[in-house]
Amino acid sequence: MATTGRDALHAGLGVLSLALGAAPLLAPRAVARAAGLSTRTGVLGLLRAIGVRELAVATGLLGTRHPAWLWARVGQDAMDVPLACLTTAAKQGEDRTRTARVTAFLVAVTVVDVLAAVRASRGPARTGSTRRR
Repeated sequence: MATTGRDALHAGLGVLSLALGAAPLLAPRAVARAAGLSTRTGVLGLLRAIGVRELAVATGLLGTRHPAWLWARVGQDAMDVPLACLTTAAKQGEDRTRTARVTAFLVAVTVVDVLAAVRASRGPARTGSTRRR
């Protein structure tokens, strides 16, 4: 059976969470450099913690279609976007450009996450037509 509509969005966001969680666990230094961040131990530890958190949500999203897991992504966004904004404001030069790109990506993903969570929380999709037997 093909996955469509809400299920596809739920699964897609689960796969995105899986990728966003695995990257900082498998290659935290590369992620830090790509994002314009320091490779100090504390920063790498924070990236790993974010990766673990993201993988936990990925597990929930891929294991069930409950809207709570979509709201968990929104909660992550509520933590990550302000952190990214503060980090971007503190950077200069190429690092600032990199962190600004990460911040823009996070904001775009936040919009998708909020829309998906709201849509899933509304219950089954309605077709607009009523059929009587």
